[in-house]
Amino acid sequence: MIQLGESHSRSRLNIEPDLYDFWVSALISTVAESDPKFNPELEAAWKTVVERGIAVMKSMHDD
Repeated sequence: MIQLGESHSRSRLNIEPDLYDFWVSALISTVAESDPKFNPELEAAWKTVVERGIAVMKSMHDD
């Protein structure tokens, strides 16, 4: 996540932190459409894991 955070930071690709929320939403929607066993518990697990990494990337935006 550190390498992704660095490459997406303001000084490199300059991916605005607010855009990650849309990305997470699209990822979760894709998983929901693709996994017939998708349920609220699985959604929560995906969000927990993904949002930890996204938090690291967001924190590195201005570094």
